[in-house]
Amino acid sequence: MKAEPLLAVYAGYSLKKIHVNPGPDLEPFVQEALEEIEYVIGDVKTTWGARRARDGHPEPFELTYVEIGNEDWFDKSLSYDGRFAQLHDAIKAKYPQLKTISSVGNEQPDNLRVHSRKADMIDEHYYRSTDEFIHMSPDYARKYDRSGPEIFVGEWAAHEDAKIKPWSAAAKQQPPTPSMKAAIGDGVFMAAMERNADIIRMQCYAPLLVNVNPGARQWRPDLIGYDAISAYGSPSYYAFQMFSRNIGDEILATTSAGTAVQGCATRDRQTGEIIIKLVNPRTTVESLKMEINGVPSLASKGTVITLAGNPDESNSITQPRRFVPATKTVRGIKPGFTYKMPPQASSC
Repeated sequence: MKAEPLLAVYAGYSLKKIHVNPGPDLEPFVQEALEEIEYVIGDVKTTWGARRARDGHPEPFELTYVEIGNEDWFDKSLSYDGRFAQLHDAIKAKYPQLKTISSVGNEQPDNLRVHSRKADMIDEHYYRSTDEFIHMSPDYARKYDRSGPEIFVGEWAAHEDAKIKPWSAAAKQQPPTPSMKAAIGDGVFMAAMERNADIIRMQCYAPLLVNVNPGARQWRPDLIGYDAISAYGSPSYYAFQMFSRNIGDEILATTSAGTAVQGCATRDRQTGEIIIKLVNPRTTVESLKMEINGVPSLASKGTVITLAGNPDESNSITQPRRFVPATKTVRGIKPGFTYKMPPQASSC
């Protein structure tokens, strides 16, 4: 895959409100974290780098980020600040090139966040209904301090019904993968993250995979369903595909008025291609007056990729490609033109 790992190390908090106090009690886990990092990036002359080589991978892995703990806001003892500081200091002393991530982000109360050290990045988690994402996304991250830590949205996903949480017993009675409605929630939030990509550096849908057999899962929705024979992508999977495969390297400023459609825009500086992403949560076609400013010229035609369908339905093992993006050519593009955005759809 040529993917770079993001390493998360145990920082002394376990479920059921069990924690290790910072100081001598935590020190064995600090040393274990340093050994784990050495296994990933250490030279073959080091103890754990040599072990990695014996295990079949003599070359060190690429590594930039180390997350200290996971969801440490559950620790009501308020010990995370001290535990983070102890691990952060040890990691920075031995590996100053690495960036540390705090597992408590801006979505959590201020008293649970780290203040004694400045993390290089913070991890935010959002499991919200589609309606909640539609409401929060227009202003998400707009007021974040651009001189503060980078943002990693390390766990997030849209679900359909605000009353049925992903971890609840009722969720187990729903299909394992999300519907088209959830894909709309995913789309508006991805557009928000892309608009703020100067500070939101990474994001990760969770969970990625689910065994669709009855009784085999603990959580929903999940991005990709599988059984012993085959696998399929949910509508949310295809929304991710659209967003990830069509992106520039320069964020373009966008404004909108008088419409429920949300979106973002980027430009590929090498090719000059402008990529506009739009998400229409409404049940009616939205006629959008598009204005593109600051470009000397525009090609008169472009490509539109659209994911649309019945919001209550989804893909499945038996119908794996019921909802997939459709591609078409549009003509008449100019600095000011009208585009009819399909209902309950994502387009780029």
